[in-house]
Amino acid sequence: MDGSNVFFFSAVARLGNSGGPIVSCDGYIVGIVSKDFSLANETASPFYAGVSTSEIIKALQEIDENIILPVENYE
Repeated sequence: MDGSNVFFFSAVARLGNSGGPIVSCDGYIVGIVSKDFSLANETASPFYAGVSTSEIIKALQEIDENIILPVENYE
């Protein structure tokens, strides 16, 4: 997807969900919804792309605006 680091998930995301959190079964926010691939691939099951929290942190560090985002590493 246009050079971005994304991951795919199959939970249904609707129009307007972009930018919303992707929550793991354990209740952790693991990323944000970014794109619907279900129509692009013409598959029976929906696939969506999400941006991981680690990529969000990298982007915030690159713009260097002293934005603090408290994130816990669950690895």
